[in-house]
Amino acid sequence: MVAKADNKNKISNQNLIFVYNAQSGGLNAVLDYVHKMVSPETYDCNLCKLTYNNFGQIKKWNNFLNSLNISANYFYKDHLIQIGLDSDVDLPAIFLNDKNLLLGPREINRFKTLEELIEGIRIKIYNQKTNKIILNNK
Repeated sequence: MVAKADNKNKISNQNLIFVYNAQSGGLNAVLDYVHKMVSPETYDCNLCKLTYNNFGQIKKWNNFLNSLNISANYFYKDHLIQIGLDSDVDLPAIFLNDKNLLLGPREINRFKTLEELIEGIRIKIYNQKTNKIILNNK
């Protein structure tokens, strides 16, 4: 299942695409849950680790995404072809609506806290002088 953030009042031409380094599906969700409990240091998806706990999406993360007024779509590595990306893309990753890379695995894996991830995204999408979203390069 592909999750989608609440889209009311969102900027219509802006979209963030989050791709987790995990497989979709209920069985995989259970396996990931157990993996994060038993051996969190070896879990392969830092984006998952930072934005979800064992009870679901972290509220602070959800609040941050809603505050952006940008649509957010979530996918898993088995969705890459379906969303128009190469199957060998390094993950986790965050893309813009035009499939341009916003944050790749190197950057995402350096973040140790949710706050660092949020700040990293803010730096990438906001013009620091005007505090306006700058996703469109056109």
